[in-house]
Amino acid sequence: MKTWLLAYLSLTLLLSVAYSSSPSKLEGATLPEGSKKIAFYPGSFDPPHKGHAHIVDTILNEFGFDKVVVAVNTRPPKNYMVSIADRVELVKRQFGKNIDKIEIVIEPPEGKDFLKKTIQQKYQTTVWSAVGSDGWAGIPQKIRDDAANKWIYITRDAGSEALPKVANIHTFKGPVGYSSTKVRKQLLGSHYSNKDLSAATIKYIKDNNLYIANQQTLHINKANFIKEWKHFQYVYNFTDLPPPEFKDFQQPKAWRENFVRHAILKQQIPTNQAQKLWDSSRSFIKHGGISSNANCYKAVRNTMVNFVSE
Repeated sequence: MKTWLLAYLSLTLLLSVAYSSSPSKLEGATLPEGSKKIAFYPGSFDPPHKGHAHIVDTILNEFGFDKVVVAVNTRPPKNYMVSIADRVELVKRQFGKNIDKIEIVIEPPEGKDFLKKTIQQKYQTTVWSAVGSDGWAGIPQKIRDDAANKWIYITRDAGSEALPKVANIHTFKGPVGYSSTKVRKQLLGSHYSNKDLSAATIKYIKDNNLYIANQQTLHINKANFIKEWKHFQYVYNFTDLPPPEFKDFQQPKAWRENFVRHAILKQQIPTNQAQKLWDSSRSFIKHGGISSNANCYKAVRNTMVNFVSE
């Protein structure tokens, strides 16, 4: 039960903190079958950049889609620099040009396939999946060849890349020179590039102190990371579970989310328990486990302990 608890904790926090876009309860009016063309575009968006925005713009305007459902990834083993809630906010700002034609959702513990089916049920139509060459390589051949599936394939080089030969596919060359890894390195060097990020995205990053490389506080962050991990272990009795990776300059909320993600993966917590774990970890992710505010600490600990004892 304590193993399940951790997973339950993490996912709750993710979904609640990152808006009401819970995949099991998508917002918006249901559309009559066949009346709209819907695309599904998942990604880490850590951070989202103009290359991502260009892809959405192409899907909407060149291929005539009515809506793009943008899914923010949450599942292990990836470790993100900023929280789910902040990545949702960054997507809203980076895709602002088409904000009325996108829907932002959060990947649930069940994964992207489950989320896509939920979206199809909501809109009562087949949803097209946007995927790059790396993502395509990981899709089983049986699923690729299934004529019921529809694809938007984003190439790196339309001239030399072998394009998929399947039915129901749109293909276009993705924008060149964009990379979230590159953008993170630039931001950590206090370089805010209008070439890569919109003005609204840059403002949100600055206002919320995201992707900041502060060498003076790095040792404090490492110490806090260790203290919070030990607190997390103690409350959930994960005494034999080694800590996850510490990433320099990672946002505290992001490393707490990763505690939950790490525990779900390593403790093999069942998917049907993960949502409950996320929900019950909301306070811990928001406030941490070593708050100097006694009342805040008590509330966080009570929430976690109460779940463990259920």
